[in-house]
Amino acid sequence: FDEWLDEVEHCTTQVRLLLMLDEFIALDQAFAQNRLDKHSVLGLLRHQIQHRPNLKILLSGSLAIEELQDWASYLVNVRTVHLSYLTEDETYQLIERPGFDFSLRYEESARQRVLDLTRGHPALVQSLCHELVILKNQQAIPKRRLANQADVEEAVPHILATVELFFTEILQNQIDENGRLV
Repeated sequence: FDEWLDEVEHCTTQVRLLLMLDEFIALDQAFAQNRLDKHSVLGLLRHQIQHRPNLKILLSGSLAIEELQDWASYLVNVRTVHLSYLTEDETYQLIERPGFDFSLRYEESARQRVLDLTRGHPALVQSLCHELVILKNQQAIPKRRLANQADVEEAVPHILATVELFFTEILQNQIDENGRLV
């Protein structure tokens, strides 16, 4: 891996590289099952962080790094960034301007309904709005450019079917027994 990174850095001078490891808790599980050697993997990550200024490593997951205390000596010089729900303004921005030159507009009631249903959770906002775009693209041309509250309500059953695994993950891995009862 180190030699490969040497080659990549040689080919990409003056460029920052980003190595992203999503759901890094899987590493901890692999360590516990002796499928990976913790000292080797975390030592490698620490070495890369310390000695490759153009390489940034992003570890993401639902657990806070503080919950992995035995990693502390390897990751003493990392910065933790907590990401949470979007603010109301951020949610509206994601709804109305998810990309450059986005032509779908929302009535205020539709925009508010998306916020109410998702509470600003980025993945849910994005999923619901994706379903809305699919729905609007199936409508007659004069109705395609403006989403209303009825459109949002029509998209809800579709999103519930497509994000089932999202809710299963929360149910199984992110809440305790009391949360499951609620």
